[in-house]
Amino acid sequence: MADPARAGRLAQRIKVLVAEALRRGVKDDRVEPVTVTEVRVTNDLQHATVYYTVLGDEATVAAAHEGIQDNRGILRREVGRGLTIRLVPCLLYTSDAADDLLCV
Repeated sequence: MADPARAGRLAQRIKVLVAEALRRGVKDDRVEPVTVTEVRVTNDLQHATVYYTVLGDEATVAAAHEGIQDNRGILRREVGRGLTIRLVPCLLYTSDAADDLLCV
């Protein structure tokens, strides 16, 4: 079981990796207006919840949500490449305005 400080450091690293992957790694115009706001990692380092916001109208938000859902594998791969831990946490994506979760 990891300590909360390690989980916090891992959360910050995942936040940077997901933001960079959305900007560079994902070749999808739907995820362009997405901003990663926060990441929370459980103390056992098995699950990470990625919170994001989308600037735009309802159609843009829906398209961005679908874009993230369609590119979950790419995002997980990029996070796995950037981390130095043995197991990559399950990434759950949730909008700051919505209560639904997407699990990788």
